[in-house]
Amino acid sequence: MANETVLILGGGVGGVTTAIELRKRLPRDRRVVLVDKTGQHLFQPSLLWLMTGDRQPDRIVRDLGVLERRGIELVRGTVDAIYPERRTVQVDGRELQGDALVIALGAQLAPERVPGLAEAGSTFYTLEGAQAIRDARRGFVAGRLAVVVAAMPFKCPAAPYEAALLL
Repeated sequence: MANETVLILGGGVGGVTTAIELRKRLPRDRRVVLVDKTGQHLFQPSLLWLMTGDRQPDRIVRDLGVLERRGIELVRGTVDAIYPERRTVQVDGRELQGDALVIALGAQLAPERVPGLAEAGSTFYTLEGAQAIRDARRGFVAGRLAVVVAAMPFKCPAAPYEAALLL
């Protein structure tokens, strides 16, 4: 069973934590491979503090390449397809094979599915959106502020409440 490979899809909190724990527990001849689209980990719980100006982007974004020092291989690329019957994953057109697979890709935002939503405001669920809210808030002197949830289910159900209270 030497050289078995665990493929972990997603470099968010779930994927990174899983990769670190598996690397600690598995023998060194077992490969732990983390696949992430950007190769950057964004600590999403801090986006709300970025939105309020209490955090800076460089404090909540890290290069996943540092995991290689721990014996975790990093593949940067987009997961195009998952083939469980073949135990393979297609990443940017190339095929990766594993003996086990962890899918921790997170939620994909789709504001375009609600007509006018993307044009009407910003989201605190992305780095760019949280920065846009921070910048807009600095110039906000009067009026109303709305925190909108477009539909169920949505990413991190507590976040809109926390955002409303922080703003």
